[in-house]
Amino acid sequence: MTQTAWSKLENIRRSLDVYVNAQLAATFAEGDSGIDWEGVPFDDAGKKEWLQPRLLEPARPRALFHRQISTSTDPGHRGQTVIFILNLNIFVRLGLQTDTVRAIRLHQLRDTVLSAFTEHTKIDVTDYAGDSSVLGSLVVDRINLDRQITQPDLSEDLRQHALGVEMRWLERWAA
Repeated sequence: MTQTAWSKLENIRRSLDVYVNAQLAATFAEGDSGIDWEGVPFDDAGKKEWLQPRLLEPARPRALFHRQISTSTDPGHRGQTVIFILNLNIFVRLGLQTDTVRAIRLHQLRDTVLSAFTEHTKIDVTDYAGDSSVLGSLVVDRINLDRQITQPDLSEDLRQHALGVEMRWLERWAA
């Protein structure tokens, strides 16, 4: 089978980066906050708060594997539903803030990030590997992780909240 634009991971990754930037860049503006993009050098030394989006490798559930796409709507193609999980890690550094102020800010940022990924949110997927057309939409199914991380390896003045966003996509191949 031949890979089509619908099955190229590059299109998913770049579309999610564009969406996160459009929805959350104003909240995590440059200066003492920022976004730690995957594959781009990031120095958190001078940052009070930042977002770290990470796309986990796609899951292809066995029950959904190699489902035939309806030939009346898409002749000559096969495909499968793929589950993507976007990990969104929010960091807040204490600095001179009190524990209460830090906790409130961490929750404010969590609410802002979560509002961009509510259930049934559709995120346009663009064909960055080809003609820049819109291929369809990733659909947010649910939040599968929503908790503050308490790890001993985090420094005393750093707090983290993790959100895991589960999304659906229909991969297609030319038969």
